[in-house]
Amino acid sequence: MGDGIKKCFPVLKYGIFFAAFAAIFITELIILLRPEPKLNTQQYITEVAFPEYFRTLDEQKAYANAMSTMKLSSACCITNTTWLTPITMTDVTGVVRNMAQFRKKKQFFKSDTCTKRNKICPCKCAVERTIVSGIYVHNIAWIPTHQIGTFPSDGCCKCV
Repeated sequence: MGDGIKKCFPVLKYGIFFAAFAAIFITELIILLRPEPKLNTQQYITEVAFPEYFRTLDEQKAYANAMSTMKLSSACCITNTTWLTPITMTDVTGVVRNMAQFRKKKQFFKSDTCTKRNKICPCKCAVERTIVSGIYVHNIAWIPTHQIGTFPSDGCCKCV
């Protein structure tokens, strides 16, 4: 009776093989076609990898307002603060780096200048050089990667 079934249904002999092959093929196809996380997208860079470095313009305005309440000045020198979103910056080793700046989220860098409060102050006013960190774009084999760099910056105004 077993031979009769095999003669009537020869497809069953190969059907299990084809079903297994189809299952494996479909599984592999699903794995290959599923979307991979995009590691160099704006959203990944600004919200996952380096969220503390990037702000929207509204976030920056609120931050600058909060920082302005903590403005420090000396008896003779006044610090004038501006916020920059540079395209390039020179790092501490002297290499010019392309800064990561996106349309909606940017890196804002504080830049201070000095003015003398009045002419009778005996000192010279100068900004203090500080080091800040920022995210720059580094191309490896034509593939952009984002790295943290250190950059000199003009800090608050001092009497020297």
